[in-house]
Amino acid sequence: MDFMCLDYGYSVNHFDTHSTCLGLYQDLYKKRVKDGYLLENHVFNALSSSEISDFLFDECSSDRELKEKFQKVASVTSFIDTIATTLENNSHVINKKIKTLVIGGGPIGLIHALVAHSYGSEVIVVEKRNTYSRNIWFDVGPDIWYPSIQYLRSFGFFYQDIEYQESDMNGSPIYTIRCQILERFLLKVLAFASIEYTIGTFLRICNDTHNYYGLISLSNTSSNIQNHGLTCNSDAGIKKIPFDILIGADGSKSTVRDIFSIEYKKYNGFYINNIVYKNFKDIHQVTMLVEFKSNNLKKCKKLNTYDDGTPYDYIHPSYFIPGVTSVFKRWFYGFCHLQILFSNEMGAELLKEDNNATNILFYTVNLIFENKYSNIEDMLDDINNGRDGILIHQIDINRAKKPGIVTGNDNNYASVFLVGDSLVSAHYRLGVGINNGFLSLVEFSTFLREIANISSRNQLEACVRKKNKKARKRSKQLVQFELSTIYYEAYCDYVVTVESDSKEYDDLIIWKKDKNPGELTIVPDSEILQIGLWGM
Repeated sequence: MDFMCLDYGYSVNHFDTHSTCLGLYQDLYKKRVKDGYLLENHVFNALSSSEISDFLFDECSSDRELKEKFQKVASVTSFIDTIATTLENNSHVINKKIKTLVIGGGPIGLIHALVAHSYGSEVIVVEKRNTYSRNIWFDVGPDIWYPSIQYLRSFGFFYQDIEYQESDMNGSPIYTIRCQILERFLLKVLAFASIEYTIGTFLRICNDTHNYYGLISLSNTSSNIQNHGLTCNSDAGIKKIPFDILIGADGSKSTVRDIFSIEYKKYNGFYINNIVYKNFKDIHQVTMLVEFKSNNLKKCKKLNTYDDGTPYDYIHPSYFIPGVTSVFKRWFYGFCHLQILFSNEMGAELLKEDNNATNILFYTVNLIFENKYSNIEDMLDDINNGRDGILIHQIDINRAKKPGIVTGNDNNYASVFLVGDSLVSAHYRLGVGINNGFLSLVEFSTFLREIANISSRNQLEACVRKKNKKARKRSKQLVQFELSTIYYEAYCDYVVTVESDSKEYDDLIIWKKDKNPGELTIVPDSEILQIGLWGM
């Protein structure tokens, strides 16, 4: 047995290269489920067992080395105990074979797959990417608003040697995690539970007398296939996967949503102070994303600080650089990500081909970096991919009209649900997209419990309507939060924070900037209501 099995990293490729490691862990997981005892309570038994002792005691030249290897085995077994307990808890709920097909192997798709599996459903995940490489950072939590950390904990996240940054809000933890790290961790849990994961592209659905199927292209040239020519009998490079539940977790450009012609509408209105609804001509915000190179020691650029040694906060640059509303720095583990958000006027200028993006970035980093650049070319040399690494996006807020539908007839039917960005587009900086994806698990779990007793299409439609009612309320709350935040910041030059003691994440406090940097005054409700009456 390869000793690397103890170095249980979160890399997908680790399992590809060391398949015996995955086999060992799957065997331990199956043994844990079958025998029903906690592996971590029997670590010493595991240490003396033939399948582990062969590689555990090799090259152990000191007690310290043995202790370190023991701790790794304890962590592995604790991890397996945690996910096994979670996946066992509800596995008896569904007393019939329910097939779940998840389109999209991002964090939200993977966590929905795990929850469906935990309720006894047969699950297959389809993801078009053959590797995980996205380095965008997510803020997961806090517990007072979202169940995200609770779900990660239940799948053993904190037993893993994973890169994350911890902060808190009034004592409630928030974990900042890179997207690909979270994806690789969740995929590892899927692998432990032997949930099928397929690399492919979702093309369309078809059905026969008894089943609905997702047609998946296993070819790298799937985009050249004429979808209208596919049938359920097609087999050249096409995989036919039956499903009772179809989860569309395939992002803002969702193929699942398009196939079922579910309207995805841009929203431009919100409730002012939750009293007056104001529909504006257009609301959006422009953002710039840049990844700076780290040095040989995996350290990011040193940042300017206040007198107390803390780095400038996210609104500090807005006092000095016209058109910049906020700057967010993700300076963790040698991944140096900078995000700048702009006013409406500056955003319009940056969307033009002859924009001055490099100048704006130059002024911004020379304000927040300790060591200044003497010219733009030096700055570009420090950016991954140089000038092409300066990414400018317009953020629009869209929402699908129907979170879920029932397709088919009285004899052959299936349910379809949109989750994550396929349901509501996310505003990058707020961290609400990933957390709302976790919130949808609450509705999904309730649905899985209820479908155990469904025997007709009418009953299924009633369950879907019930789930949709909750999903619409949640997604409308998200749209309200995103649009109001964008408008106050990008169009009014206000600062938006959230009431940290509130039980809801959208309890906003609106501030006006004073002349002195860092000084803010709360905007009176009467002044905010004027926006609803007259606009800005």
